[in-house]
Amino acid sequence: MYSTIDITMRYAKLCTLVLQHDYFKDTEIKRLSVEPTTQTKFFMRNLNLIYRSLDNGFTLGCLEKDKKKLRTLKKGEKLTFLVTTTDGYFDNFTNYPVRKMNEISYLTTKNGAGLSKKETVSIEDRMVCFTNKFVYNFSNFNDNKTVLVKNNNVEVVSEMPKQARTPINLANEEEGRFSIHEGDSEVQVFYTLQHIPRGLIAVIDVFIEDLLSDEERQYTVFFESRKVIWAYYFVNYKDNVVYEKISIEPLRKGDKVPFSTPEVVTIHTGQSAIKIVSEKPIKVQENAENRFQLKALKKNTQERTTLQLPIPSFKEIVVDKESRQLIAKMFLKI
Repeated sequence: MYSTIDITMRYAKLCTLVLQHDYFKDTEIKRLSVEPTTQTKFFMRNLNLIYRSLDNGFTLGCLEKDKKKLRTLKKGEKLTFLVTTTDGYFDNFTNYPVRKMNEISYLTTKNGAGLSKKETVSIEDRMVCFTNKFVYNFSNFNDNKTVLVKNNNVEVVSEMPKQARTPINLANEEEGRFSIHEGDSEVQVFYTLQHIPRGLIAVIDVFIEDLLSDEERQYTVFFESRKVIWAYYFVNYKDNVVYEKISIEPLRKGDKVPFSTPEVVTIHTGQSAIKIVSEKPIKVQENAENRFQLKALKKNTQERTTLQLPIPSFKEIVVDKESRQLIAKMFLKI
C-alpha cells in the first residue's frame, strides 16, 4: 500500500520572472542566459530557496515553513541575477541607444512588475557597471571637496579626498548599487560586481520584501524592437533590360509607409544600383507587420514587373557611414 504526500500544500511559489523581446515572433529571446551571482547562490542555499531555471527566466519558491524566515530578514536583502547574451547584434535591434562599454540595464522589483522604469527597457534603466575596485576620473579636482560613496540604503561606505584619478575600493561591500557624491551632489550612480561576465547586458535585483505577499509575483521584462530606415538596393543583372517607373508599395491596402523616389548610386561592390528608402523608420521584427512590393515597367516592352520584397533581419541593421544612424540595408537583383 502506498501513501501520497501533496507537497504543493507545503510549497510556496514566490515569483516567476521572464524576459521577452518583440523582435522574435514568439517573443522568446534567443542566445540569452539568466543566472544568479555566486553570492546569490549561497544566499538562496542558506534560505532554503528553490530556484528553477526557465527559458529566458526563472521561478523562485520555498517551503511554507521557510517563508516565515524570509519575513525576519532586514529590509534591503536582495537576490541578484545577471543577464548575458552571446548575440553581438542585440543592441542593434533593441529600441534603446547602443550601450557604451561597461553600461548595463539595471532592473529591479522596486520598479514594479516590468522591473524597468518604463513599460519597456529604455535608456532610463541605463547604469555603469564596475568591478569592486576601480579608478574614477574627475574632470574638476582642484575644489578640495570630499568624495563619498553611498550604498543603495544611502549609507556612506567610503570616504576619501578627491583626486583627478580617485581609487575606489568596495571589496568589503556586497555587490550592488552605489553612488558617488561630491559634497551634497550626486555625480555618478553605478553597480559593482566581483566579476563582470562577457556579454552582460542587464542586472536584475529581486528584493526579498517584494516577494512576501500571499500570491505569487509575476515579473515580465520586455525589450522592444528598434525602428530604423529600410533601404532597398536593386542591382540590374540583365544588361538588356531597363526598368522605369520604379516604386515600392505596401502589400496591404491601407498601410501608409511612403518610400523615396528612386536614386541611382554606386554600392560597395562598385556596381550601379537603384536605391529606395523608407521616409520614416519601420520596426524590424521576424514577423513584421509591414510588407512591401516592388513595382516597375520594363522600358522596351512596357511589361509590368511585381516583386514581393523581403523584410530585414537584425543582421541587415548597420551604421550608415554618412548619417551615422542605424539603417537596414537590403541588396536584391532584378
